[in-house]
Amino acid sequence: MTPELLEKRREGIGGSDVAAILGLSPWKTPVDVYLQKTGILEEDRSNAYTTWGERLEPLILMAYREETGRDLYHPENLPVRHPERPWQLATPDALVVGLALGVEAKTTHARNAWRWEDGLVPDPYLLQVAWYMAVFDVPSWDIAVLIGGSDFRVHTIERNEKLEAVILDSCDRFWHEHVLAGVPPAPTVNDTNLSVLYSETDGRTVKAPSDIEGIALSYGKIRAQLKDLQIQERGFALHLKAHLGETGASVVEGERWKASWKFPKVTHLFDHRAALAAGDLSQEVIGRHMKQKKNSRRFLFKGQREKEDSDGQ
Repeated sequence: MTPELLEKRREGIGGSDVAAILGLSPWKTPVDVYLQKTGILEEDRSNAYTTWGERLEPLILMAYREETGRDLYHPENLPVRHPERPWQLATPDALVVGLALGVEAKTTHARNAWRWEDGLVPDPYLLQVAWYMAVFDVPSWDIAVLIGGSDFRVHTIERNEKLEAVILDSCDRFWHEHVLAGVPPAPTVNDTNLSVLYSETDGRTVKAPSDIEGIALSYGKIRAQLKDLQIQERGFALHLKAHLGETGASVVEGERWKASWKFPKVTHLFDHRAALAAGDLSQEVIGRHMKQKKNSRRFLFKGQREKEDSDGQ
């Protein structure tokens, strides 16, 4: 995506912004969208996922052509604006020649294949194409996805006017009541750019109003509870480690839990500096300069309600 197109995207709301505005994006928040649209924060598309998605887009569209037998073309003068709402923008990957149909090209990891089963698509992409169908006034949109580098699928999304009305109302209010008004949306627990949003200070000390007083007291109470829980957690882990140490076992099991304290597999490191200093890289010298890495025992615990192992030294 060119710098010129990124700049034009600031003139309205695009399909990839919709999920974030509705709080349904795993990648950005309403505050992030606000910062980008107001020019406070540049839109960052330099991560590996975005870069490879753009590199693979032509190949995915080629696969779509082969799969469907349809010809594609790229609309000119992007982004396309809704005729009545010029702030409603669309930058589709391609349109189908001779049909009222667009195509979005996506890539995803194999671990996300389950999100695409039974005709379903992840919410951010569903909202994106719903936005595009409104801009182009078409009855459906295709999403061509490459999963895990080898699993190619095409999903057709039918227009849903009830969904369209909901997202249009939310985005309309966001654009006019926040972006144009210069009023930031309420932050969420996932926001990481609050220091960018509130980057100025005059150094004053102010008296806390009653609502902030209550929040601060609750915050302090929770911090104290977390500290106590962390101390208790370390104490229980110590007891389990001591039990394993005394018995000489690596794993202890209960009715609904299991704890282990094991040494990882032995690893060896090659001391290349010492070998080069010896002036000989024969197998004998290399063998003499292979050092065994000292690994500490790794403690793992898994209980009935644990979704992931908790580990520590």
